[in-house]
Amino acid sequence: MSEEPLFSTLTLYILTIIISLIMEFNIMDIKIHIYYGIAYLISIIGSQFVVKYILDNMWKKVYLEIKKIDNNKKFEEIRPFLHTPKILGLLESILYTTAFLIGKYEFISVWLVIKVAGSFKREFKSNDQGEQYEREKYNIFLIGNGLLILFSYIGALICRWLMEDNKRCFSIIIVCGGLILLSLIMYIVSKCLLVDKNTKV
Repeated sequence: MSEEPLFSTLTLYILTIIISLIMEFNIMDIKIHIYYGIAYLISIIGSQFVVKYILDNMWKKVYLEIKKIDNNKKFEEIRPFLHTPKILGLLESILYTTAFLIGKYEFISVWLVIKVAGSFKREFKSNDQGEQYEREKYNIFLIGNGLLILFSYIGALICRWLMEDNKRCFSIIIVCGGLILLSLIMYIVSKCLLVDKNTKV
């Protein structure tokens, strides 16, 4: 059974919830819309910039290791169709944030089950690069999804705090600072993995 109908159905479901959520509040209450915008902005920035650069470095490391075995291998062969993950990452950041905002946490579980099932079929079906290569790709998959969920959760959490009478400004500063620090550490670590200076990516 193809996963495409399931993805389409789930996407339509979550978009319906988004519309219902917007209609629930007074359209003139600008502050509420700004708070929701902040939540989605944090999530989208995380998916399109932070997560992207961290995963790019990890994929380059995989490529460098493969180049040691097959020097004729091109980066495009290791990670084809780069536009698809970008679009999917953007969609997921919106879906995860919405799920956290409306309390539909089970949606994230269902979405991840579908993704894991689809990834298992695509990635583990062939063993041309060996078990280690397959495991590395799967680890990158897990790290990417973990970071996406984290950014989405933080965005939704800050949105809720802003809606409270007590804005919890100190908590927001601490959480944002921690998220930035974690992103920098992970980026530096992923960059340090690229120790082979002689191989161009």
